[in-house]
Amino acid sequence: MLLLGFCCSLLLFAATEADAEWRILALRVDFPRENPDELTTTGIGAFDLRSAEQAAEDYALPYDLPPHDRAYFERHLTALARYYEVVSAGRVAISSEVFPRVAQQAYTLPQSMLHYGNGRTTEEIGAKWIELVRDALHAALADPDGPRLDEFNSFLVFHSGVGYETGALNDIRSVFLDESDFVRFNGGPLTVGGVEIEQAWILPESPSLNGRAGLNGLLAKFFGHQLGLPGLSNFADGLPALGGWSLMDVGANASGYVRTDSLAWVTGFAPPHPMAWSKMQLGWIEPVVVRRDTVLSLLATDRNGDLPKAVRIPIDAREYFLLENRQQRGQRGVVEDEDEEKVWIAPDQVTMEESVWVAMEEYDAFVPGSGVLIWHVDEGVMARAADPNAANNQLHWKGIALEEADGYRDIGDPRRAWELQVDGWPDDPFFVGGQTLFGPATRPDSRSNREWETGIEIEVLSAPGDTMQVAIRFGRTRPGWPRDLPGDGRLQAADLDGDGIAELLFVAGGGVGYAPGDGVMPWRIQKRGCWRLETAMAMAGPRFFCGATQKSARGTLGPTNRYGNSR
Repeated sequence: MLLLGFCCSLLLFAATEADAEWRILALRVDFPRENPDELTTTGIGAFDLRSAEQAAEDYALPYDLPPHDRAYFERHLTALARYYEVVSAGRVAISSEVFPRVAQQAYTLPQSMLHYGNGRTTEEIGAKWIELVRDALHAALADPDGPRLDEFNSFLVFHSGVGYETGALNDIRSVFLDESDFVRFNGGPLTVGGVEIEQAWILPESPSLNGRAGLNGLLAKFFGHQLGLPGLSNFADGLPALGGWSLMDVGANASGYVRTDSLAWVTGFAPPHPMAWSKMQLGWIEPVVVRRDTVLSLLATDRNGDLPKAVRIPIDAREYFLLENRQQRGQRGVVEDEDEEKVWIAPDQVTMEESVWVAMEEYDAFVPGSGVLIWHVDEGVMARAADPNAANNQLHWKGIALEEADGYRDIGDPRRAWELQVDGWPDDPFFVGGQTLFGPATRPDSRSNREWETGIEIEVLSAPGDTMQVAIRFGRTRPGWPRDLPGDGRLQAADLDGDGIAELLFVAGGGVGYAPGDGVMPWRIQKRGCWRLETAMAMAGPRFFCGATQKSARGTLGPTNRYGNSR
């Protein structure tokens, strides 16, 4: 269940048909007219079919103007197809059809907007989503000029009105329903006209009634779910986790200004490129894996070229730092009559059809800043999450976290200023002119999520630009390290030198201790849960410790470990 905003399936594996051709069936549905008007929903059940001239006085900006007819939704789906063609470098092809075919008609559902929107428990809300999708598909099949469901592989319902997220108490929640939701709320796929529907999405005709909030970002994010990407917000607390840097968090609502005679604030019209991690999951980019001291150039994620767009620096088999170069493409500065810096684009940077933004020169116009982002990725956290979309539900131990260069973890922290905790900030990336160094002694530092010293040091050598140089150093490692080990315990046995004898590694006060398994430095069980090194150690650390749980040839240190040193 993937709700608009902070919602509730996670790819650590191959994405769902990332390079497939997608055929979207878009159904326009309205509701029996409300008489009298239901005050807990927005509108009276119908699409806004006024002319642009009639609606002009209600719209602060001339964007996504009525009439919200068939052509309006066709233009938005054109915008979606162009966006994914650009951000996927041609790997995703989208075509679509909007029904009913008559320009200003809609399929009127049998129940009121209030009926479909007034669920309170999760089960009630889910059942009403399924009911709405079912009723919409049945209405389409009853149309003599309607669609053939078997010709499509994505099913989208546009309903009249706005969504619960920006509307009233009983407006319909926007959602992407995946296979697990159909199992939970319907007992399995929804079968209509002999076709099994396992995924569907529900969106409003517009997220706003005044032209300031656009539909493009919501379409881009929800189609990301269709491709198999998870939501990356902190859904447990209803908070962002990665901010405006990630389409699959709050980046879909990227905000900035359009500059004409003055600055006009807009949101949701300019979805950013998916972050590097998302592009990796979809198979669009392949990271360069760095295991030894290196200096390399990193290409901005929204530019084409042969240089790497992502760099993976392993901490262990499942935890790593991921580098990407993001560039804020809008113009930043202070304009006349303004006191603060703003980010804006010019109208000629947008391709308009009627009042719909159908294409942009720069989709990263409104990302929070420019420079090298250092993501801290922990696939162990993702794997342990109760729900695939719950990877970022812990504020201080996320599946993916941004190592914010300014030393604060602002994003998702409700104690911080609004734009810091929601979108992020220009000081989040590393660049010459700001913070350049990330390592053992910096803030943030390069320790693992388990507080191990990795010795990894990353230095950004360039000012913001399409190509940025990065130096990566491994201050505490030896050639051939790090090595992937089985399991995730702090006491492990593994054959490191290929001689058929397992060596023992353990966390010690001075770092990671090592004892060869050839009898020179034998370990023995001192007593239940305790290990002892029988000879002097060549490395700093304890000569015995307790608290390990014996499990075959390795142990796991728990929170009550007691270290002892006989020296």
